[in-house]
Amino acid sequence: MRAPLALRIAVASVVALVAFFGGRALHSQTSTESAFDFNSPAYQGAPAVAGFSKGGFSGFGEISGFEGRTVVAGKIVSADAAAIVVESAAGVRSTVRLEGAEPLQIIRPGSRADLGITMSVAIITAQDSDEAAAILVLPQY
Repeated sequence: MRAPLALRIAVASVVALVAFFGGRALHSQTSTESAFDFNSPAYQGAPAVAGFSKGGFSGFGEISGFEGRTVVAGKIVSADAAAIVVESAAGVRSTVRLEGAEPLQIIRPGSRADLGITMSVAIITAQDSDEAAAILVLPQY
């Protein structure tokens, strides 16, 4: 025997109300907020990698044999027979292995007479000038 339609509607209504209020009571009371943290510090780019320009170039793209090589510049903060650690002005530390790097070429003071046509060089200019501050003569490979 089937229950009258009114009884079925009443039972469905009671079940719906219990489910609604039960769900509200069990739901966590978190409020909706923005996903942004407006109190976070301003963005700052990553520190520069030692030896690269702000554009990410090493400066040896035009010199035959030096494509893809990296220049590491800074102060030596640690050294042993196997490696040295160089810290850039930005505080970036780079470890450079020395094994198998004999003979090392050490830069010594020179004069204009030491420069010649067809030499490969890397030139550091004086700040805000086109005058050479240092010239590194590179070995030919």
